[in-house]
Amino acid sequence: MGFGQNSIDEFCTQLASSSSVPGGGGAAAICCALSAALGSMTGRLRLARSKDDEVIRLVEKGDLLCRKAISLADADGEAFNRLKPYFSFPVEMRGDRFEESLADACRVPLHIMECCCHIIELLERYAVIAPDNCVSDAGVAAALCRGALEGAAFNIYINTKSMSRRSLAERFEREADAWLDEFMPRADDVCFAVMNRIRGGR
Repeated sequence: MGFGQNSIDEFCTQLASSSSVPGGGGAAAICCALSAALGSMTGRLRLARSKDDEVIRLVEKGDLLCRKAISLADADGEAFNRLKPYFSFPVEMRGDRFEESLADACRVPLHIMECCCHIIELLERYAVIAPDNCVSDAGVAAALCRGALEGAAFNIYINTKSMSRRSLAERFEREADAWLDEFMPRADDVCFAVMNRIRGGR
């Protein structure tokens, strides 16, 4: 698949096609990567003014998360391609391999969610230390990451809905619920903090 090697135009053309891959999971992963990249940009603009070990670490971590998110876009498509053939089978014939494929299709968006959460942690700091002329980029990054976090959760819940192994399905759902419960409000707080810096007192 190699979505990381595609141009934005190529990715969007594939996303808009009737093919199922890339789909919502891949789009969430790419939004996650864009969020990390924007965060790193604000960090590098800060470093251009003054060197700071903390910011260097933030930028390095953001760069790693960006690359990881891009790789997860591919992994999500691969997981769906393994799952897709089973939907043409009668329900009673799908068997254990279908359940295993559903589980794999849940694990990838869980990794996307985890990646989003780590990026939100970085953005909490960028909302404070970003230079005034680019703090808006930290806000855009938080908005993208919030959407990616919730988008990845949608992809978990649509797959757990089809799982017969309810104990495993509920475990995936509990993990996704926990990420959402903690980090959606934190992403909202970053957006609020950025808006307050931009429009404070108005």
